[in-house]
This record gives sequence, C-alpha cells and structure tokens, in this order.
Amino acid sequence: MEDRIELPPAPERIHASLAAFRDELRRRKVAEAIGLVVLVALTSYLVALGLDRVVDVPAAVRAALVLVAVAAAAVVIPRALHRWVLRHRDLRDVAREVEVRDPLLGDRLLGVLELSTDAEEFARSPGLVRAAIVRGESELGERALDHAQPRSRHALFGRLLVVPALATAAVVVLAPEVAGNALLRWALPFADVPRFTFARLEGLRSDWVVPVQEESDVVLRLADESRRRPDVAELRLGRVQLAAEREGDSYRLRVPPLGAERSGLLVVGDVRESVTLVPTERPEVVDATAAVHLPDYLDLGAPVHVDVRGGALAAVEGSRVAFDLELSRDLASARRTLRFEGGEAANATDVAPSGAKLNSDPEPLSSDEGASVAFEWTDVLGLDGHAPFQVRLRALSDEAPIVTASGVAPEVVQLASNVLTFDVIASDDFGVRSVGLEWFEPARQIGDVPRSLGDRLLLSSAPDADHVEALAALRPEEVGLGAGSYLVRAWAMDALPGRERAYSSPVLVRIMTSEDHLAWVSERFEGLLQRAAEVRDHELELLAENEALLALKDAELAAPEAQRRLESQARAERMNRARLQAVVSEGAELLGDAARNDEVDANTLERWAEARETLEEIAESDMESVAELLAKAARAESSSDTPGGQEVSIAGRVLAAGGGAAEAPEGEAPDPEESVMPPTPTILDVESSLVTADEAPTEPAATEEPPTERDPADVNTPAPIGIVATTLGPGGAGAPPGGP
Repeated sequence: MEDRIELPPAPERIHASLAAFRDELRRRKVAEAIGLVVLVALTSYLVALGLDRVVDVPAAVRAALVLVAVAAAAVVIPRALHRWVLRHRDLRDVAREVEVRDPLLGDRLLGVLELSTDAEEFARSPGLVRAAIVRGESELGERALDHAQPRSRHALFGRLLVVPALATAAVVVLAPEVAGNALLRWALPFADVPRFTFARLEGLRSDWVVPVQEESDVVLRLADESRRRPDVAELRLGRVQLAAEREGDSYRLRVPPLGAERSGLLVVGDVRESVTLVPTERPEVVDATAAVHLPDYLDLGAPVHVDVRGGALAAVEGSRVAFDLELSRDLASARRTLRFEGGEAANATDVAPSGAKLNSDPEPLSSDEGASVAFEWTDVLGLDGHAPFQVRLRALSDEAPIVTASGVAPEVVQLASNVLTFDVIASDDFGVRSVGLEWFEPARQIGDVPRSLGDRLLLSSAPDADHVEALAALRPEEVGLGAGSYLVRAWAMDALPGRERAYSSPVLVRIMTSEDHLAWVSERFEGLLQRAAEVRDHELELLAENEALLALKDAELAAPEAQRRLESQARAERMNRARLQAVVSEGAELLGDAARNDEVDANTLERWAEARETLEEIAESDMESVAELLAKAARAESSSDTPGGQEVSIAGRVLAAGGGAAEAPEGEAPDPEESVMPPTPTILDVESSLVTADEAPTEPAATEEPPTERDPADVNTPAPIGIVATTLGPGGAGAPPGGP
C-alpha cells in the first residue's frame, strides 16, 4: 500500500486577508459596471424624452438610443464579471492582483501560498516549509491590503447618476403620462406608440392630400382629451408660414395652390409634426349609367341601361330608376339628394360606396318639372368632388303608336274581285302589340261619324317590338263591299291600358264594276295622250333652239353667251325627258290596272303596251343623248383656252346630232344620209273594245295623211315628231285595218 502524501499547513490568516481583498475588489468593480450601465441607460432615456418634447423623434433615432444602452449593458457587465469575478476565483490570482500594485508584498504572499500547496517541497524539508509558512503568516497575516485595490469609478458613477435619476424621478412624479409614453417609445422604438402631447389633434396624418393647383382649407380639430388648447396653429413651409387662430376647437389653415409635394412642420402647442402636402386630382365620375325599370304593363322584364354622363335622363312615367356611378378613386362616403327646381332638397339619403362605385336603389321617377338627383362624395384620401354630379330627370308620357300605309296611293280605283295590297308600318316608343286593318263608309256630311264596316287583325307582336311591318291584303268582294267609295285605314295598339287605337291616314278606295273600270282607264289614257302631245310640242320648240345654235359659227359658239345657251338647252332637254318619263310611268300603272280587267281586249292591251314602250325608248335614248351631247358641248366650250379650233367643231357635231344636220367640212356638202335624224315614229291605235260588230269599219280608213317624205338634202327641215294617238268609243275614226 502506497504511503499517503502529507500537505503543508495552510496559512489561514493569509487566506482570510486575500479573500476579504477579493470580495471588496468584486464589489467595487461590479458596482462600477452597473453604475456605468445605469448611467448610460438613464441618459439615453432622458435624451429620447427630451427630444420627444420638441419633435416626434423618428423610430430610427429612438432605436439608436436604446441600442446604446443595451450595448453598454451587453459589453460592460459581462466584461466586469469575467475580469473581476471569474479570473479571481483562486487566491493566487488575487495575490498576483496585489503584486500589480505592491510587488514586494504580493510576491511574498504568492510565495507563502505556493509553499502551502507544494507537497514535494514539504516532503523534502517539512520543518523548513512549516517554519517559512508560520513566519510569513505572522508577518503578512495582519497586513492590510486596501492599498493594493485597483482604481474604481463606482463612486464617480454614483455621483453622476444623481442628476439623471432625479430628473427621471421628477418627470415620473410631475408628468407620469409623459414619462410612461417616453419609456414605451424608447424601449419599443418600432412599435406604433404615438408621442404624448398635451395638445392633441383628431385624425392627424403625416400626409395631407390637397387638390392640385387649388387653394384649399385644411381643418384641424382638437381632441376631447386634449389638456391644452393653443390659440394658434402654424404650418411652416420653408420660408412661408401659415397661421390660423383657434375657432372653438378647430383651426382652418388656408393652403395655397400647389403643383408638387411640399414638406412642412406643423406646430400646435407642444405638437410638432412633420407633414407632407400631396397635391392630388379630385375624384371624378368616369362612367354613369341609369338602370330604368320600365312600368310592369310593358312586360319588358330586364331594365334598360342608359348613359347619363350628359346629365339628363328621360323615362316613361311609372318607371323606377337606379343609378350606377364609377369614379376615378375609391370612396369613403357618398350621399344622394333629390332636388326640385325652386324648392328645397328632399329625400337625402346616404349611399354606401363599393370601392370606386356607387349603386343607388331603384326609386320611382318623379313627374315634377325641374326635378334632379345629385350625388356628392368623399374619397378615401378625404377629397370631395369639384361639384355634385347632377342628373336632370324628366318623366315622359307613353306616346301612342305611329302607323302608316306604304305602297298605296291616297286614292285607289279597285275592281271588286281584285286584291288591294300594301304595307302597314307601325312603330312605338315601347313596343307595338297589334296591327290591323279597318274599312268604313266616308261621312256624307260635316259632323257625321263614319260608319265602320269591318276590321281585321294583321299581326300580334312581341312586347319589345318597337317597329313592325305587315302586309295588308283586302279583296272587296270577300268582305261584302260592292261598287262605291270606301275609306281603308291601318291601325295599331300599344300596351298602355285604356289606350285607343292609333290610325293611319285613310286611303280612298273606289270600287268599280268592270264596265266602269274600263271607261275610267280609257279616260286616263286620253289624258296621257294629251300630256304626250305637250311633250312633243315642247320638244319641237327645243329643236328650233338647237337649229339656232347650229347656225352659229365656231367663234360665236365660243362666246360665254353661247355657252350659257348650250347649258340651258341641255337642262331643258332633261326636263322634257323627265316629263315624258312621268307619262311612261303612269302608262305602266294604267296598263297594270287595265290588265286586271277582263273586259279589256288583249289586242288593245298589246297596242297600249307597244305605244308605252315606244315612248320609253324615246325618253331613254334619243332625248337623253341630245341632253348629254349638249352638256358635253357646253363643257368643251368652257374648257377651251383658244376660241375656235377643234373644241368649237365639237359643238357643231353635237348640235347636228341633236337637232338637224351635222356640220360638214368647209367646202363640202353635208352627207344627206348622215345628217338627217331618224323620224320619231308615229303610233296610232283605235280602242275597239267599245265598238260593236255592226259599227266596226269594214275597210281601213286613214285618219291622217301619211308623213311626207323629207328631202334628204334639206338639212334644215326637222323630222316630224309623232305622238301616240288613240281613238276610243264606237265609230271612232281612224280605226286601223283589222280592228278587234
């Protein structure tokens, strides 16, 4: 078994002295570190509190201040604990600390401590080691070590703490809200903790939205909990200072027109707020429609959407109207007001906006004159519109339908067996429900009521059919109408309850027997013949003028007066052609009427048709070509730069083609075959349908001498213009050979 190693005796008094030294060292250094940290923290807090009394300290500055205090605590206290506590746990380290300031004493203390822990040395010389320890303890055990303590600033820091501690205590006692608010803002720099002020404003924002390029008022209101009510509010915009005196609990600052953002400082008592003025366009209406719910009797279902950006709305009486507005910015509130001209506003209601849209509930349309509805709004930025959006309202009466008969003359001659057809066109502002036809006897005396003889429904339409067309067909014998004069008119009805029928202008229908109809057609043809003769006579007059123009020389044709005569002659030719075309058109209608009458002989119809075709050919070819050639001659003369020459000769050829002989080259005789206009055919027919067999001529009899052949060499003799000649009735002279 190994021998147990004996240790030297411990110097108890030296241990106690060094332990006391160590405790004092730790107390001083830890107190020094704590004092420094507290001093830094209080100073940081008081700086934040003081700055908050002047301005609203930004969060970054408050964060920097609290960071200084935290950094001091995080650095100073751990360093003090490590330096003065952890590194002085062994008494030998304490002796070395004494050695720093008292080398001799520290060295002897360190030597005694080392001998008391050196077992090997004690084993070699126990007596000497024990004697050295006893001697060192007797000499050093009672020695004071305070002079070896390192320099400490805990007392200085304690004295320095008096001022911030007293200041903090004073703030806490005198203004606990200020102290608490400053502590929260200092400890939580990025939290939403508003700065405490004795003067408080409602809804104060850092950004002030003002209308762009407009002078505007910004109203500031003191909160109910405000402890102070300053008499003046100031807004400092650089060198410009705006001031407003308190009116009750509010201040009205007049802001000048701004076109760009401006920063300023608002001062109201202890309120110091940095604000930015942001010029912004006012919210405006970008789209406005009205949903018109039409009266139930119209049975139209879905509402009608009308654009009302123009500021006016007209709808039928009994409608209900809802407005849909879209604005340029989201809204915070809106109001709808119904106004009457010359009266006070009525029915003012709040409208809940949905983002940038306003939707009002359907309300009955007012029938009062001068009524209007107005919308006012405030957007999420606090801006109002330039002016209320106003829509003038007007209630309209449900108008009666409009019905017309198209494709029929005001007076019609009709056989009882034939069908009278025409188009009925009806329109209504909100839909035609039914269209029909009615026939009645005309009133015989003034004041008499026409007697209706019957009517017929033509069609029934859908509720939304605002325009309908129907084909009307009436056969007199089917509805019991005999020979005589009757009135026929179309009617239409809409959906308005109690509305009477709307009628078209009546058409006079003269129903004839076959014999009467034949006589009527014959009389009309005689009238056409008379008009055709008038056209012929006028064409002869025009021919004379053409020959007069033809007689002019080239230099004379180039004169302005001759040009005007050419233009006038071209217009006259066209007008005469139009007269002949009217005769042709009416002849076509008469042929249609005659074809429907079985009493009219087929041969007679064929001759009438041939006569009409001949007149049509004359109107479409000869007369039109003359008018065109005269117009070209006038244009050629007016565009000529030099009188005479080639352009002038054109006029001669035109006149020759239109009215006589073509101009022959100088020194040559005109070619008779080229210069003579072909004679206009003469048509003669005899209406033989009224001639009895006994009265019909057995041999052809000439009613007129045949046209004399014109001498081809006589270029100045115009060709005779023949016109259709028709003889009607028994024993008519001039019946052609081989009559009916």
